[in-house]
Amino acid sequence: MHKTYGEVVRLGPDRLSYITPQAWKDIAGPGAGKRLENSKDMSTFGPDLYGMRSLGSQPDTMLHRSQRRVFAPAFSDKALKLQEPLILGYLSVLVRIIKNNAVGGNAFDIVKLLNCMTFDVMADLAFGEPLGLLDQSELTPWVQAILGNVQRMSISRLAREYKSLGFLIKALTPKEVKEGAQFHYNHSYERVDKRLERGIDIGKPDIWKLAMEKTDDLSDLSKRQMTANAQAFMMAGTETTATLLSGLSFLLLKHPRHMQRLQEEVRALQKEELTLENMARLPFLNACIHEGLRVYPPGPIAFFRATPKGGNTICGEWIPEGTRVAVPHFAAYHHPSNFKDPDSFVPERWLPGSGYDSDRKDALNPFSIGPRNCIGQK
Repeated sequence: MHKTYGEVVRLGPDRLSYITPQAWKDIAGPGAGKRLENSKDMSTFGPDLYGMRSLGSQPDTMLHRSQRRVFAPAFSDKALKLQEPLILGYLSVLVRIIKNNAVGGNAFDIVKLLNCMTFDVMADLAFGEPLGLLDQSELTPWVQAILGNVQRMSISRLAREYKSLGFLIKALTPKEVKEGAQFHYNHSYERVDKRLERGIDIGKPDIWKLAMEKTDDLSDLSKRQMTANAQAFMMAGTETTATLLSGLSFLLLKHPRHMQRLQEEVRALQKEELTLENMARLPFLNACIHEGLRVYPPGPIAFFRATPKGGNTICGEWIPEGTRVAVPHFAAYHHPSNFKDPDSFVPERWLPGSGYDSDRKDALNPFSIGPRNCIGQK
């Protein structure tokens, strides 16, 4: 639609879609002076089964700030350094499994393996104990329920969007979707309860250890609020990462020249140099990651905000209060006004002197921006 109607598209009576870098700043940026923050849209971001709101769905600015302060220590640079051995350990298991299958000439599902790895990592970080998915190369019923919960969230969003039809939509929701959502919640609640009973130090730097060590505010969160956040971490830190890795693997295999260049850059390092810190310094690797996020964004849709009382100015125009505004990722990343050759996989565009210097690279914000950006983007 944006390719037909331009950089701003009216999707409905109270809904506007943008694709420009400035729109990101005006929609997701912080409030300043008399300018108020655009809050999370209540129809887009709903509560969990028990009405609890996580860090990602909390519309109230002060409550969001309070929750973010609790969990920030678990997602800092220092935390990532502490968690590195755990992450690299699971990565080593993944590499071993892929090598064994390759040597044996066996066909295998790389997407499933990537999901196994991301869920193993996140479960260890969110609950302090492994799931053992990679060892079995299979997803457990709980993990399948987490993936299925995406369907429930979509149905719930429809019910919130069309309130007059909400009862009918909920009544028509498949039984297995409802049961899967309840199973996911119950299992998450039990794991949070079990983790808290073990105390602060369990010998590994999981989210709760790092949060409890650095703040006294954890007591302000009820167990159901902790469960809501644990569920959010398991959703946001797993399937999305596996989706990006799957998409990027596909794109690199379709472009062997880029694959070879990436292999040469990584293999120039010694084994002991393969650390997260050193990986972050590899220009072509990071160019590939950025381009993968652009071409194949894990969250391609629009996550709407609502303009505050009195309205806000977006891209130089005053927008009345209560208007839902957003930048849809896929549309912004594939629009020719933002990126040259928008539908092509060109990692070099993120490197200087590649002929793509005119790209509006600040249009790419897969983790959003501002005070409500993704806490786990590192």
